[in-house]
Amino acid sequence: MTQETSLAVTETQSTYLAQVSLNNPRFTAEYLEECSLANAESLPDLSAGYEVEPMAVNIGYWTPEKIGEKFHGFVVEMTTEMMPKFGCPDEEKHILFPVECITLVKMEDGKMKQYRVSQKVLVSNIKSGVRAGRIVTYSYATPLIITYLGEKKNKTNQNKSHHFEIEILRRVIKG
Repeated sequence: MTQETSLAVTETQSTYLAQVSLNNPRFTAEYLEECSLANAESLPDLSAGYEVEPMAVNIGYWTPEKIGEKFHGFVVEMTTEMMPKFGCPDEEKHILFPVECITLVKMEDGKMKQYRVSQKVLVSNIKSGVRAGRIVTYSYATPLIITYLGEKKNKTNQNKSHHFEIEILRRVIKG
């Protein structure tokens, strides 16, 4: 590796580390430096002095099956994910399409679990709530109950859509 290439890599890594630190304050410069693979011979011993974060990285998919099924949790993120088109032939499974999704979080068995949802009606209603300022996402998420109401025939075509009731929870302070 030439000195120019080495400087470019170092600059790219520094930019990335600065971005990671801004997006997640727990990743301090010292923490990122300590865990850098560039310092492989001095990586910390993870068996002591570390604890598991309350939320795993993997995301499940919430697909309600019964009318009245409820999800008690928080909307933490709205994203666009690249996914294969539903119901397409196997030879087209490699073709990906942008799909708007929301990420929900809830406590389950003492752990925080993440779920992704892409039902268009639910995502659209959540987005409307965010735009109206009634639902807050990310660090200060709004507690919700989402109830599956079943499928209903669309008025404009022959298709059916899943429908949901979204209720915002607020803390009751007894005085």
